[in-house]
Amino acid sequence: MTEKNKNDRISCSLGLNGVWVDKDWIKPEPGTPKEKLLKAISVLQAEVNTLQAEIRFLQDRVSSLEKECEGWCTCLDFLENIVVVVKPDGNISLINEKGRRLLGFRSSEEYANRLWHELCFEPAVGEAVRFLEAKLLSGDIEKVKHYRTPVITRYGWNRIISWRSVVLRDKEDKPYGILHYGHEISEEKQKEILSRPEVRYQHILDIIPVPMHLIDRAYHLLVINQAFKEWCQKLGLPLPIEGQNLFAAFPFLPEKVRQEYEEVFRTGQPLLHQEKTGLASQTIMTETRKIPVLEEGEVRQIMTVIQKLSSSL
Repeated sequence: MTEKNKNDRISCSLGLNGVWVDKDWIKPEPGTPKEKLLKAISVLQAEVNTLQAEIRFLQDRVSSLEKECEGWCTCLDFLENIVVVVKPDGNISLINEKGRRLLGFRSSEEYANRLWHELCFEPAVGEAVRFLEAKLLSGDIEKVKHYRTPVITRYGWNRIISWRSVVLRDKEDKPYGILHYGHEISEEKQKEILSRPEVRYQHILDIIPVPMHLIDRAYHLLVINQAFKEWCQKLGLPLPIEGQNLFAAFPFLPEKVRQEYEEVFRTGQPLLHQEKTGLASQTIMTETRKIPVLEEGEVRQIMTVIQKLSSSL
């Protein structure tokens, strides 16, 4: 075997009938010097010791980061406002003490790695929250101030929270989460908003730059967000108004659209379709999501989310 520099690392691995040391194969056959085999074992042990030291270093680093995180969590628990940190995949990373008390969680195990937009919101509001978070992560929205949503506690109560939301970024400017920071609004305002279901959604829908509207079982437009109104203006369509029948406002919608809404009302399951719609000046291709809004187990309303895919003259 060639002489090695003492500072060089010698690679070593076990085989079925011997030991590889760098490119040399050492096999304990009769007459083989024991010293050579012992050297191979010694090299192997050195490798194991190095790996163990690296593992201990990583364990110490993880422990240090956990303590640092616990320190931040303790600081957040002193705040009188709700703090929720959500991972990019939508799962909850952290809720501070104020938030846990309001939402009814006794420990982090009850919400850890659960989807924020599914766990604490009605389906329609949750879908709006999901869209908002996607826009924040993509950079379409930098941060959001003062929007209201109803949340559902573990006890089944509805509470209206005024939120601010911002993306959390690492040193390389890559998003690693979203921070939602909020507080309850006054009891008087809570009663006013909760008594009018359509008002519960207006605030958050208006800040989402995607066309959305909400209809009831009679196809009346209950809520139309600002992006939908602007979209209608760009397409040269008359502006719909709250209370108007959807098919009266948009008479060009085909019968299959009504059938899709009927299916959602009947099954309670969301639908996702790509649709081609012919207008006076152009044909547009859209992806339309119809999301049921349930109340006491019955679909009372449907939220529609429209994303334009393409258009042609």
